[in-house]
Amino acid sequence: MSTLVHTAAPVFGKIMAMTEPKRAVAYHFQNDPDTIADVVTAVRQYYDGPVDFAVDGMTWNITLDEIVTRVEVMNSQPFPPPSVTPRQPENEHKE
Repeated sequence: MSTLVHTAAPVFGKIMAMTEPKRAVAYHFQNDPDTIADVVTAVRQYYDGPVDFAVDGMTWNITLDEIVTRVEVMNSQPFPPPSVTPRQPENEHKE
């Protein structure tokens, strides 16, 4: 875990414990299945409030009454598939 330009997970937990946000969001860190458990454990040493460990596509719906976190369903095919119909010839007699 790099602390040269990022806040270490335990320090993030301490800051969140001091500020008591309605919902904390940890982002811009290596959120991978093999590292997230250690990050969560380090944050939870100091902060037991609501926290989201952000991933791509995470969205927050914020109202006066609540904050709802959801993860969007990402398009697995960002580019359209090739056409299945043959290309039509251009109209040679344009008016």
